[in-house]
Amino acid sequence: MKNYFLILLFFIVLNFSKVDAQSSQLWLDYMAYPIQDLSWDYEVNVGYNRLLSEGGWSDVYINNTVTFQKLWWLLFDGSLELHYTYDPQYLNSFEIRPWIMTTARWNTEGEHLNLYKPFIAVLFEYRQIFYDGDTPNEQKMRIRTRLGGRITINNKTMAVRTFYVPFRLELFFDLNGSATERFANKSRIMLGLGYIFNNAVRAEFVYYVNSFRNTYEDKFDATDNIFSLIVRHTL
Repeated sequence: MKNYFLILLFFIVLNFSKVDAQSSQLWLDYMAYPIQDLSWDYEVNVGYNRLLSEGGWSDVYINNTVTFQKLWWLLFDGSLELHYTYDPQYLNSFEIRPWIMTTARWNTEGEHLNLYKPFIAVLFEYRQIFYDGDTPNEQKMRIRTRLGGRITINNKTMAVRTFYVPFRLELFFDLNGSATERFANKSRIMLGLGYIFNNAVRAEFVYYVNSFRNTYEDKFDATDNIFSLIVRHTL
């Protein structure tokens, strides 16, 4: 049954990727966890994104996230992201992005298709964007909803030397209009493959189908392919 479910997820993602006007992005992320205890977690995420085409933009960022969990099924996150985007075709920008998120998850592993802690989450973020030149700065707010989880492949739990499949659906809802950017996100579907090397390090290769709109030109909605490599390191 688990294999049929994985095949279904694969074909859902493949179907959404078969659209016109595609481009590709590469995301590289290192996530460190210096603090982890029963109630509090702290994550530092340093990342680099690149549009893989001529004149493609680059985005470097750091993200600091604190997670609080008192109940086994409910988590609260608060974060501050700092982004710098270099865009040779349009405008360079610096963004300050604080956000908060509430996550409800089903605390299960090794049962029901080998699902590991499937979740649903709601994220609220505020975006303060500073553009180069005389372009007015922007303040935008949006809601992001997420549904996802992991499926372990060769073990029933997330133990060392376990392969697993992370998956997620995410929808974006602008509250006061879209920001002025080449890739104003609308939705994402994610499917990947992860491996736990030891108690401290695991890695994930992830593929996203990302729906967006170029709000500089207000063109039609399009999609791009995102290839992401994530290294997670517990210190």
